[in-house]
Amino acid sequence: MRGNQNTVEGELNELISYRNDAAHGFPDNVLGSNALLELCDFVETLCQALAELVTYKVIERKKSIGQAKEVGRITEWYKKHEAGVAKVEETILSIGSSLFLVNEGSSCCYLATIESIKIDDISVNEVQTSKGMEVGLKFDVDAKKGFRLYQLYV
Repeated sequence: MRGNQNTVEGELNELISYRNDAAHGFPDNVLGSNALLELCDFVETLCQALAELVTYKVIERKKSIGQAKEVGRITEWYKKHEAGVAKVEETILSIGSSLFLVNEGSSCCYLATIESIKIDDISVNEVQTSKGMEVGLKFDVDAKKGFRLYQLYV
């Protein structure tokens, strides 16, 4: 949002107003490149938030019908390395497989691919975990401590 002064509602109203003026009338103001780029950034952020919310709702639904399972929680996160430690349940984890990272407090949810796995500081390609086991995981995206890990089943 421009200058952190506008609300989401205000940004949407402004975007709709510009759109309506352009489509149904003669626009009084032509946006400069910076203002247009700021509106584009807003739309991109809004779309990303909506996509995460929809993904979160899909996972919640799949969980309720047995097609998704929580398999762990990130207990430590090292931002510099985009890696952390997860306390996991019984499951199979492998390099190249995907997990959904979910922060239920904010409905933040996105897909992450496992790039490396470490058990007691030893790299492995695949691991059969047991309940309460701690596993070092590096993803292709950033995460945070407290994120829950979900696997989907088809």
